[in-house]
Amino acid sequence: MANHSVPPSPAADASRLANGEHYLSSMWRGNPLSDCLTNRLVRIDQNTKAAIAILDVIRRDFTSKQDLRDTCEEDERVLYVPLTEHVVDCLMLGLESLLSESEDLLTYVRDNERDVCRQPLKEAARV
Repeated sequence: MANHSVPPSPAADASRLANGEHYLSSMWRGNPLSDCLTNRLVRIDQNTKAAIAILDVIRRDFTSKQDLRDTCEEDERVLYVPLTEHVVDCLMLGLESLLSESEDLLTYVRDNERDVCRQPLKEAARV
């Protein structure tokens, strides 16, 4: 039996859910544009990032399948789980939804609907 035992480590902090502000929203916080316009631009930014992530998954799956096709029996096999046709279809639907929403938001800003571009600047930016 050991004379000098090591004390147990302290209990880990309870896990926290991400209930706070999205990191992209916080990056736009200092923008001097009106909240109305900024909110639309934040959404476009988030949609763009999500669309890029979906495209990365589809590209990775495509290049993996190309690598698998191009390797010989003697070569080391590429280990991956290919995406099913259903999964690719779901990703494409998600991508279409993100791009469609971004298109609508950009049209709203471009056409200056409800005079969104003439909204006053945020108070903090004017001072």
